[in-house]
Amino acid sequence: MPSKLHLSLLFLLRLAMDSNSAVTFQHVNRGATEFPSSIPDAVTDLLLGRNKLTRVTVPDLSRFSSLVRLALANNELVEVEDGALNSTTHPSLDRVIFNNNQLSSFPRLDGFDSLRIVNLAYNKLTTISFGKLDNLKWLHLDWNQLTAMPDFAVTMPSLRDIDVRNNNISFMPDGYFHKTPALQKLQLHFNTLTSIHFPNMTRLTFIHLNGNPLTSLPVFTSTLPSVLRLVVFDTSISSIPQGYFEQVPNLNHLRFGSHLLTDFTCHELPGLVKLVLSDSNFTRFPNLTACFRNLQKLSLLNCGTNIGPVREDLVFGSSPEPKVAINLHTLQFTGTHVGDLPDWLLHAVPNLTILSVATTQSTRLPDLSRNAQ
Repeated sequence: MPSKLHLSLLFLLRLAMDSNSAVTFQHVNRGATEFPSSIPDAVTDLLLGRNKLTRVTVPDLSRFSSLVRLALANNELVEVEDGALNSTTHPSLDRVIFNNNQLSSFPRLDGFDSLRIVNLAYNKLTTISFGKLDNLKWLHLDWNQLTAMPDFAVTMPSLRDIDVRNNNISFMPDGYFHKTPALQKLQLHFNTLTSIHFPNMTRLTFIHLNGNPLTSLPVFTSTLPSVLRLVVFDTSISSIPQGYFEQVPNLNHLRFGSHLLTDFTCHELPGLVKLVLSDSNFTRFPNLTACFRNLQKLSLLNCGTNIGPVREDLVFGSSPEPKVAINLHTLQFTGTHVGDLPDWLLHAVPNLTILSVATTQSTRLPDLSRNAQ
């Protein structure tokens, strides 16, 4: 039989667990036009998505001092009143989810020591600013109407993920990324940037810039060995200087293309495993001698009608190494007129599992019998 001391310890443990447990109030897809009066004061997770709320006022949230997660996505919000979200009233706030509303402005978030996630995607924001948010890690502002990057009053030391795709951002202030030293993932695609500079960002791994009218390549002011994925296509870049990719020596995933680009040479990327060249007007087959042997996937998508045949010298060069790409499993020539695919190409990729030649105007596929053996 348990002792009184044992029972007392169990009681104290249960009390501690109860005091730290989440209190969730979920009122989703109910057609609500105002905050329900039945929300308990001790609520930690307030989930009111898919309703018809139009405003958030100070009184709506002022009694919820334990609030951790506030999720109001997919409403009809046009206003969040200044002071409705307050770091003194809501000291434990961890995430703010207001995506898919009609907000044209949002109050400045400042002093929230616990705030990690902000999602304001799919609204009508044109500008936004943030104060001191030392633990903010994830900021999504995609599919708004921003004309400038979010304004950070101070350094955001923990911010790792910024998504501002599908906005109208045309200018990147000098030194902007000095305020985001921990940034790992940047999604800037489908804006109106014509140029961009990256300082010494030691943690940056993922850069998405496609769909911007870039007239020059992204400028890296120093070598960035952390960058693993670079996506830059649907741009107005006309050439790639030799040595450019030496600035991102560990790149393993590259998607690149421009309607003004007529040639591509893979000089400095022996570690590349996925290469997608798209939406270009190549006048010859790309020079892949420095990377083809290690590739796992090669795709040429809509790269023109004048690209010419697949040439062995542009795939393997004159190296005495075996002419084989043992890791290549996917080969795509879609919307790219390379003519007949030579037998040697398929014999060089013994582990190929996906071959796509859609709309290439190829008149003959190579003999696959040797690969099937």
